[in-house]
Amino acid sequence: MKEGIMKTRRMIIMLAMAFLLSGCGARQAQIDTLNSWIGAQQDELLQVWGKPTGSYIISGEDQIFEYLNDVPVTFNSYGKETTYHYRYLTRFRIGATGEIKGWTCGELACCYIACPGRLR
Repeated sequence: MKEGIMKTRRMIIMLAMAFLLSGCGARQAQIDTLNSWIGAQQDELLQVWGKPTGSYIISGEDQIFEYLNDVPVTFNSYGKETTYHYRYLTRFRIGATGEIKGWTCGELACCYIACPGRLR
């Protein structure tokens, strides 16, 4: 019984590592996509990303829009399905004129999950 559990754990660890490593080459592209939002207007962000899960005012009139996402990943090991949830938080800082000044990711996973780019 213990041997089966250990094999399942090893399989899950190997799959999780493969998932993370598969995104390494895409990380710079993801950063570039998020950087493309700098200078855009808040209305465009709302049109593409939708309503933020949270927002608040900081330092005078600047505000933060937060987008919390949950991505379920299901593994099938020896006929048993297990679902893990990768949660990631992306924040955009918006100036008083509505211009996006920058972004941050609350979790490393946001650099591996596809985020919407700007409309062209």
